[in-house]
Amino acid sequence: MSNIESNLKKLLKGEKACIPEHFLKVPSYNSPTLRTGKGRPISEGAFGKMYRGSINDNGRRYVAYKEIDTSETTDGAFEFEFKVAQKLKEFAVPEMYLFRKCPIQDKDMGRIRTKSGHFVQPAKRTKPKDILYMELLNGMSFNSWWQTKPSLDAIKSVIVQVFDNLYRINQKFPDFRHRDLHGGNVMVNPDALKTQYTWDVDLGRKVIRNDPGGSFRSRLGSPDIKKYKRTNAGVEAHIIDFG
Repeated sequence: MSNIESNLKKLLKGEKACIPEHFLKVPSYNSPTLRTGKGRPISEGAFGKMYRGSINDNGRRYVAYKEIDTSETTDGAFEFEFKVAQKLKEFAVPEMYLFRKCPIQDKDMGRIRTKSGHFVQPAKRTKPKDILYMELLNGMSFNSWWQTKPSLDAIKSVIVQVFDNLYRINQKFPDFRHRDLHGGNVMVNPDALKTQYTWDVDLGRKVIRNDPGGSFRSRLGSPDIKKYKRTNAGVEAHIIDFG
C-alpha cells in the first residue's frame, strides 16, 4: 500500500469517505491557498463526475475521485469496476485506492469532526451514490486534448497505446470486456518523455472468435506476431474508466 493510499484511508474512515468535500482540499479562487471543497469536475461521463482533492495542506498529494449516482444503475456495478481496475495495475491504468458505497439516509447525520478539529453537519443524502478514489494522472481527457490540435504522430501514438493495452489485458484476462470506452475515459499526458518501444501485433491469423462481439477468443496454434518499432511521440495514454 502506498503512502498516499494509507493516508487517504486514515483521513476518510467510514462515512467520511461519502463526504470528501469536507476533508479534501482544492485551490482557492485566485489564491495560492487551499480550501476544503469539491471544485470543478475534471471530467464527466454518463455515470458520474470526476473530481480532484488534496489530502494535505500544500497540494502535493492530490487524488482523483469519481462520484456516481446509483439511483438507476445495477447494484454492485461500480464496485466491480473498482475490483477490475485493481487487477490491471500493470496496464497503464490509475492506481485504485478506495471504494465506498453511500446509501440513502432516512435521517440527518450527526456532526463530524474535520482534520482541523472543527465540526461539520453534512446534508442528509437523498440519493444513493458510489465513490471511487484513485490516482490522479497528469494530463487531460482525449476529448479535450484533441481540441489542442496535436500532431498526427501523437494521435497515432495514443490510439496504438490504448489498443495495445486492451490487447494485453485480453491476453491475461480473456473474459474482460470494456463496455464504455470513449474519449472521456482516456487520459492523455501531452508532456511525457519521448521514448521508443516495440509494439507486438497479433495478426490474428490463428484466432477463432467465439461470440459476435469478439470478446471471447480461443486460439489454434501459436499467435502470429509481428513487431513494429515506434516512439510514443511524447504522449502517454491511460484508460481511466472500466464501467
